[in-house]
Amino acid sequence: VHGIILKGGLKPNIIPDFTATEWYARAPSATELEELKKKLNGCFEGAALQTGCTCDIEWNHQAHPFFNLQTNSIMAERYREHMAARGVTFRPKAVEQSLTGGSTDMGNVSWVVPSIQPMFKIPTPVGNHHPDFTATTGTPESHDAALQTAEAMAATAVELLGDSELLAAAIAEFESMGIDIDQAKAQMLGGVGGEGVATIDRVMGYWLEGEGKDLVNSYAPWQDPTA
Repeated sequence: VHGIILKGGLKPNIIPDFTATEWYARAPSATELEELKKKLNGCFEGAALQTGCTCDIEWNHQAHPFFNLQTNSIMAERYREHMAARGVTFRPKAVEQSLTGGSTDMGNVSWVVPSIQPMFKIPTPVGNHHPDFTATTGTPESHDAALQTAEAMAATAVELLGDSELLAAAIAEFESMGIDIDQAKAQMLGGVGGEGVATIDRVMGYWLEGEGKDLVNSYAPWQDPTA
């Protein structure tokens, strides 16, 4: 859980009549996220009660939630082999699975089709939400790492397309999870762009013309990569 104060008052010696904060809540699964939400609601409402204030809580992820990533082990092992052929080795699988990750909309994709989301390292001591990390992404070493990873991903896809038994195994593993794909799609998209199950046109309309447009425009402008 991490947050910032959006509005905390106008002057240090004036008690504000309105404050606002924004928070991110993350959990390993959608079920655990719902439990975390209940606890956070209690924190916010309890703070309001103790200070004699009212509290309005809006969870905007209900319009566009991020689901937890379901990594397909068949695809992941083939990717591991293709990276090994390029001289890249990984930590043991048990260690990799114990590491924490971030939030990604690729998680939503993985509830609809068999998926992997490989990550790779670039030569920087800082994390990926840091200006120095951004600067490092433009170096030749980082570009080489990105191309190497892309080659291994492409090789994995080609192998799946050319090996019907391997593809069947990946699909079988995905189906064994018992995911209701239609229900998952409805949960992911049902609140976007109006009532009911969203179509791609409605989702894009939400982000480009609807309520999501202001959020998109609030981000920093994209930088010209050739500049």
